[in-house]
Amino acid sequence: MLAYYAGERKKAEKIPTADEGAASKSPLAIYRKYGLCSSFECFTLWDDLNESMGSENQQRAASVVAGLAADLALPEMALKNVLREIACDPYTQFHYECWGSSME
Repeated sequence: MLAYYAGERKKAEKIPTADEGAASKSPLAIYRKYGLCSSFECFTLWDDLNESMGSENQQRAASVVAGLAADLALPEMALKNVLREIACDPYTQFHYECWGSSME
């Protein structure tokens, strides 16, 4: 799902590249730098972001969103919208319900 929002799917279908330097500059590489490798991590970040104001998890999530938005050159609100769309997706919620319960 991150590939869809980052525009990587279309790019990968059109131009296969072996340039490893190009891969490190991709938006997906930036997401991974912040530990967002799948919809599961996006869900947990969104969940932490929406905890009560001032909680440790909420502060950490806000810091991650601010840094990620800066690295992607996106307004924070745009990034929050992407995270919300991913977190509210039924497939993401199913994935979290299946695997999240095993982490408790």
